[in-house]
Amino acid sequence: MAPEFEFSRKWLTLWHSQCRMNRRLCSFLVLMMLAGTAGAQLGAGWTQQFSTRLLHAETNGVLNIIGVPSHFDVAPGEFCSYTNAGEYEEFHLWRTNSNRIEIRFKNDYAAPASGRQFEGDVMLLSGTGNECVMQIFGNNSRATLFMLRGNAADGGSLRHNTRESLLDHVYDTWVHVNVIHMPGQSVQVYLNGALKGQYPDDSADHPHFFKYGCYGTLDTPQAGVRWKNVKIFTGGQTP
Repeated sequence: MAPEFEFSRKWLTLWHSQCRMNRRLCSFLVLMMLAGTAGAQLGAGWTQQFSTRLLHAETNGVLNIIGVPSHFDVAPGEFCSYTNAGEYEEFHLWRTNSNRIEIRFKNDYAAPASGRQFEGDVMLLSGTGNECVMQIFGNNSRATLFMLRGNAADGGSLRHNTRESLLDHVYDTWVHVNVIHMPGQSVQVYLNGALKGQYPDDSADHPHFFKYGCYGTLDTPQAGVRWKNVKIFTGGQTP
């Protein structure tokens, strides 16, 4: 018998005997293993990147850039707001006198840099319309290379820019997001682990960085977006 098989057999025997003695412990460990494998970065060779984050809050045409606070609110029900309730971050646009409440990662890079990946869970709150929830900023002929946008159609949808729908009926539901950028090559977007689109990178060596939150001119009375488990990675390869 191969040594590695013998080791696996002994480990499984021990696991089985421990589970028989303590079923609650066994159930807890299984749940912990499942939690650890759900919603991870996709592909191989990725290293988590810990970059400075800045809050971008626009009020009456003025862009305010500050360190990320636990709460930001100029006036209740006016402009925009941000709060970090611990479990998740919440971004709101309340009036058309604001069109941006986002977090910007200072993870600036450009081709021929190694791959970059954004990961997190997003919730589009009911009634939110055509708002950007995540973007790869920087391009030659336009401001961004890629936008993941919300839309009020089809029970709330997530779209590639303002074009095709990638996932429908998402209002008030957590959706796991992975966006992988291979500079100078392509952008891939995965929702709940499924590849939903791949788009060419036509930005040459233009610099980029990641942003997430709620951005866009209001076309609904208000807009709200939640994010949690947001991480960024560098140096890996696509699945």
